[in-house]
Amino acid sequence: MAHYNLTPRVKVLADRLLAQKSTLCTEHATTLNALDGDIAGVPAAVKPARRFYELMRQLPLTISADELIVGNQTRKPHGAIFHDENATRRPSVFQFLNLNSELDSPDYKLVVEKGVLAIKHQLEEKTRALGSAVSRSGMDEVNGCRAAIYACDALLALAQNLANSAEQLAAAETNAYRKAELLDSAAILHHVPAHPARNFKEACQAFYLFQLALQLDNGSYAVNPQGADIALLPYFQRDINSGALNTQQAYEIVECLWFKLAELSEVRAACAIDGYPMLDAMLRGATFDNAEVNELSAMFISAQRNLSALNLPVRLFSSVQPVSHAPFAACADTPAMEGLTPRMQRLRNHYLTVRPSVSIYRALAFTEVVKANPGMPTILLRAKAFATPAKPRRF
Repeated sequence: MAHYNLTPRVKVLADRLLAQKSTLCTEHATTLNALDGDIAGVPAAVKPARRFYELMRQLPLTISADELIVGNQTRKPHGAIFHDENATRRPSVFQFLNLNSELDSPDYKLVVEKGVLAIKHQLEEKTRALGSAVSRSGMDEVNGCRAAIYACDALLALAQNLANSAEQLAAAETNAYRKAELLDSAAILHHVPAHPARNFKEACQAFYLFQLALQLDNGSYAVNPQGADIALLPYFQRDINSGALNTQQAYEIVECLWFKLAELSEVRAACAIDGYPMLDAMLRGATFDNAEVNELSAMFISAQRNLSALNLPVRLFSSVQPVSHAPFAACADTPAMEGLTPRMQRLRNHYLTVRPSVSIYRALAFTEVVKANPGMPTILLRAKAFATPAKPRRF
């Protein structure tokens, strides 16, 4: 299996990131709180998606220097966002794109290959077909379509805002090479994820942009990009075979993508052992039934190894070992519990067979902040607890 060295661009980006201290950015939460009055009267089933759409229209977005895959979740370097309890408990606004009922993972391949506009048009057609539904089930279906359309519009707004940022940066850029990169990024963002990706770089940018949107929504749905290398493999092969890219150029794009994913994960915790939604990439072959890794899989593995300081976990399937389609295999030693669905039974079995790692650091920090700030709103208490230094304890 081929191995690739850390590229100079990503070395600069990684050094710059690790030199920054993780800081809590409140713009995300502040913007969300200010939207509540604007969406009063919106049906409950539609409100989260409508709020997210307005957030994507109003949230300040930035592009860092030297990035090839662009888009940050905050304006601060190494900035962290946080979600209140209501956001983390509700389903993602992109839940309608779930791959299947057994695996909680959105269909990245659909977004990259089909484009968000095509998905939105299908939803609009379905809404028109339902007409003026009068039954409760009919109204629920209409509201579900309306919410999904708002989610699509939110992703389009995110891309458009980043495209505008890239154009503004390009206008002020004095370095001709970087200016060309920024203009290229702007052109890409005007095309994806609205339309199907046309090449490998566009596919990687669309993939990352969708992941960024999931993170900005509530983070709970942004932890399992199932089969990333499978979704991107056709674009990689096409560009390599046509000569549009050589392997080193393709690897730089892969490493830049992996770095951006690492950046999203890294800023979610004050220290590594607290636990946070780290990226879990399923590396396989050309199909889910093929356990042999492909050339793009090898690039992902090299990127992970080169950026190992960011602590990204990778599950590697090699040889011809059979791969289960289920998220967790059932354990024969764990008795079944009545009343559980097959999926919940598998989750229970997995939980009971894995030794848990318990940290009470966040609970201790939050308790101290509550005692010191009686009457403070919960969302501000959570923010202060996040930034409170304390010695982690593990059992």
